[in-house]
Amino acid sequence: MIKLNLVSENLKKEIKLRRVYGIIKKIAFIFLFITIIYAVALLFSSMLIANSFEETVSQTTLITKNAQNYNNLIRDINSRLSSISEAQKSFIRLSCFLKDLKTYSGSNILLDQITFNREKSSVVMRGRSKTRDELLNFKEKLDKSGFFLATDLPLKNLLIREDIEFEITASVILEKF
Repeated sequence: MIKLNLVSENLKKEIKLRRVYGIIKKIAFIFLFITIIYAVALLFSSMLIANSFEETVSQTTLITKNAQNYNNLIRDINSRLSSISEAQKSFIRLSCFLKDLKTYSGSNILLDQITFNREKSSVVMRGRSKTRDELLNFKEKLDKSGFFLATDLPLKNLLIREDIEFEITASVILEKF
């Protein structure tokens, strides 16, 4: 078999160039197709990430709002507890004092008014006594009670023998209450 080569050299080069261009064209189309698929995949994943980000931000905002509500509630409770604590610090239990005062006074001494002054640590008791001896006995019991540092009974209250309107001022030991 004999091969005849009737094609000129220029034509041979042109045919080879067309084959090379065809191969390059196919490679370019394949590369372009892969690039388009890759771009579509990136666009889709970008949309998924943006959606996930928005969802995460909304959940975080919700958690932050809930935490802020709890923080405000805790501050309110702490404020109330502080107020209660302050009220309890200023509370003086007078029930024992009044009970003992009733036993000291007996039946012939009637107390009309008891004024307690926390800042001055004093108490003023006003009332009536049937006799001077009972009033002196009441003052002596107050002195021995341990609630008072000093009791003051004005001299004018001792000058009257019966039906005495008296006023006793006393310094109080606050720790006893």
